[in-house]
Parts: sequence; C-alpha cells; structure tokens
Amino acid sequence: MNALRAVFKGWIKRYPDGHALVNDLENGQTEIREKIVYRESVSPYASVVLGFGKHKGCRLDEISADYLEWVLENFDDLWPETRRAIERYLNL
Repeated sequence: MNALRAVFKGWIKRYPDGHALVNDLENGQTEIREKIVYRESVSPYASVVLGFGKHKGCRLDEISADYLEWVLENFDDLWPETRRAIERYLNL
C-alpha cells in the first residue's frame, strides 16, 4: 500500500491536472511503468530502521509513505544516509 501511495503522490506532483498523466499512460511512457515495477519488488531500503520519532525502531516498510515524505520535508538535519534511504525506498 505504501508503494502505491508513493507512486500516486509522485503522479500528483508531476501531473497536477491529470490530463497529461492519462496521455502518458495511454502512450505507454516507460518511466512510469519502470517506477511501478520497481516499487512492486522488495526494496533493499525497506529494512532500514528509523532511530528517532514516533516510529523509532520501525523499518521503512512498516511506516506510511505520507509520514516518510513528511520527514523528508520537515527534518533539515536528517542524517544523509537516512535521507537517501528514505528517498530510495519511496523511489523519489
């Protein structure tokens, strides 16, 4: 579910009106298809454990994509390794 949420959030950012998304899907744009296929497989970053906050001790795949995106947007002092792991897990 987190994978789908992350994909849809990415689409909303990239295609705010939705019409371009429908056109790209109908034309078989490979970038969108590759992201979906990647997120369906188990990400190597899914097992990364957060060491802070209300989800301290939880793996990335146990945390909602909304919360992980909130962390990226609101924590300027986030460890670079943690930031990269979250971004790669969400496929951003």
